[in-house]
Amino acid sequence: MGESRESITRMGLYGLIPLAIATAGVWLSPWIVSAGTAYDLSELALGYVAIIASYLAGVGAGGVFSKSMPTPESLGPGIIAAMAAWLAAWPQGALFVSLPSGARYLIAIGVLVYLWLRDKRAVTEGLLPAWYGALRTRLTFWACLFLLAIVAHAYL
Repeated sequence: MGESRESITRMGLYGLIPLAIATAGVWLSPWIVSAGTAYDLSELALGYVAIIASYLAGVGAGGVFSKSMPTPESLGPGIIAAMAAWLAAWPQGALFVSLPSGARYLIAIGVLVYLWLRDKRAVTEGLLPAWYGALRTRLTFWACLFLLAIVAHAYL
C-alpha cells in the first residue's frame, strides 16, 4: 500500500538532520568545533545533498516509468540534475575539477530548486498528491537555507 503521509513527512524531516548538524558544526567553528571538522562537515553536507538529489531524480524517473514508456527527453533532466549534484559534491581541487566553494553550494541549491519545481509541476498536473508538494516546499526551503548558512559562514 505504501507509506503513509505522516511517515513520509517524518522521514523527510529526519532527512534534514545531517544538514542541520553540518550547519551547526560550521557555525560553531572554531570555538567548539575545530576548523578541520567544520570543513569536513561542509564537504559531507554537499555529499549528502548529492545523495538526496539523486534519490529525488530517481523518484521522478520512477514516475515516468509508471506513466509511460520513458524517452531520453523525459529521463534526461533528472540524470543531468543528479550529475550536477555529483559535480557539486566533488572535493575542491580533486583531479581536474576545481570549482570554488561558493559555486559548488550554488549548484547544489540550484539542483534542489529544480527538482522542487519539477515535483510542484507534477502536483499541479495531478501526478502527485497536493500534500507532497507542500512537504517538498518545506524540505527544499530548509535544505537550501542550511546550505546558504554554510556557505555564508565561509564568506563572513
